[in-house]
Amino acid sequence: MVNGRAAAQTLLSFRNIDAGMCLHYVWQAYKAHGARVNGSWPTAYAGWFASPGKHEGDRNPPAGVPVWFGPRAGSSAGDVVISLGGGRVAATDYPGWGQVGSCTIDERQAQIGRPYLGWTETILGVPIDFADSPLLPLDTDGQWGARTTRALQQSLGVADDGEMGPQTIGALQRALGVPDDGEIGPVTASALQRALGVNADGDIGPQTIRALQEFLNAGRKFQGAPPAAPAAPAEVLPLTVDGEWGPRTTLALQRALGVGDDGQLGPITIRALQTAIGATVDGAIGPDTTRHLQALVGVEQDGQLGPITIRALQEHLNARRPFTRTEVQAPAAPVTYPQPAAATYPGASWWGHSPNSSPRNGTKVDRFVVHHAATTAAPESLRERFMNANDRSVSPSWLVGADGRVEEIVPPDGFRPWTTGQFDLRAVTVETQNTSGDPAWGISEASHEAIAKLVAWAADRYGFPIDREHVIGHREVPGQATACPGPSMNLDRIVELARGFSKPAPPTPEDDGVIEVPRSKLQEAFDWLKGLLGARS
Repeated sequence: MVNGRAAAQTLLSFRNIDAGMCLHYVWQAYKAHGARVNGSWPTAYAGWFASPGKHEGDRNPPAGVPVWFGPRAGSSAGDVVISLGGGRVAATDYPGWGQVGSCTIDERQAQIGRPYLGWTETILGVPIDFADSPLLPLDTDGQWGARTTRALQQSLGVADDGEMGPQTIGALQRALGVPDDGEIGPVTASALQRALGVNADGDIGPQTIRALQEFLNAGRKFQGAPPAAPAAPAEVLPLTVDGEWGPRTTLALQRALGVGDDGQLGPITIRALQTAIGATVDGAIGPDTTRHLQALVGVEQDGQLGPITIRALQEHLNARRPFTRTEVQAPAAPVTYPQPAAATYPGASWWGHSPNSSPRNGTKVDRFVVHHAATTAAPESLRERFMNANDRSVSPSWLVGADGRVEEIVPPDGFRPWTTGQFDLRAVTVETQNTSGDPAWGISEASHEAIAKLVAWAADRYGFPIDREHVIGHREVPGQATACPGPSMNLDRIVELARGFSKPAPPTPEDDGVIEVPRSKLQEAFDWLKGLLGARS
């Protein structure tokens, strides 16, 4: 019997799929959890007839079962998705071709224009375990997976589909008494931590997740608002022009744009900025938004958000200049670098030199920044993306696979990667393959160890300490509105492992009271003494 809920989460973790192959990918999701069958079925409609245990027309399928749609005029193929419970499904080619996402049954039917058939208790004859087994008690392992999300959803009274989406986050925010924007940022994270009685640092890591799991296991619920955050200062200008994008800079930007007043750089603030400066409005600060901002504040339009651009923005805000639409220069053609003769990092199994990089110009490396790739795609696929001029112009120093392999994408000594904006001038960076999708974004133990070895090597090569000030996650870089590297990346453990992997300092010689003198000096002293004694005789 196949775990249907697990298969649904596996389907959601797929990225960059081939369009129009719903049955193939749904079957692969079930197959990943033990489904096996002899034979083949050319279409989803044929799969419907090959799957016993039909519940025709029932639009309330339990989580984990396949949900089927029939033929339409001009196409007899049909369609199949996997139920997430609560009327929602995990679907291929949603919201667009080659993507996987979640939607309601009605939304899927409207998208594909096919009649709803129902759901089945099997997939091509393989029985599915869709019994709603008790969620509690959760394992208090500090890993935020689908079971933890479902337990939270049941506590909040929302659909328990195991997906930490805007509906669930909004319900949590309302229960915590913080602004309801459907995004988990520092304000929401700190409020959650205060409610759980742990250190409110705004970073949801294993300690916070364990506390949440214990909270849910105890049957407790979030009641009312936690202690209110300090009120925003009446005046934030002038800003300190330090190139660090902190809450005061965000607050000054929000007041200049006339949105919010919470110092949190979230999608609402970013969209307002993008609208004002004429960038693509997508709620994320990427190369296009950064180039428009750079055009506004008068710095090089390299699409990399870092200290130079942030200082110019702070000066722009201090001068109370308006935010107006800008025209940006066309991005420069990518540079083709020759293939290096060897990798700089001796543990790399493959190496190259991506065009998404540029010279460091002598800047000293003193930071190691950790990213996750936000995909379970194979390292070969990720390498192909990073070794070409991709849609976001990004490439790390190294790519780490879930199996622990390390591939060098940008030679670290003389070249900065393009992953974290202008901060990369002083940093080496790593992108890490995930073992599962949203919300856990799993990271393997092999990846943790490989990153730790990279940290130990880089710290020795560039002379920076192995600590959490110098080994940081993407979200800890000033001015970065992101949750990367996700909840499963344990940066504290990486630092601990790296210290164990680092080269020990050479021992200090013990002082044994013996002074070593070169033989030539001893001969000179002997000759001098001999001459002195001979002169007195």
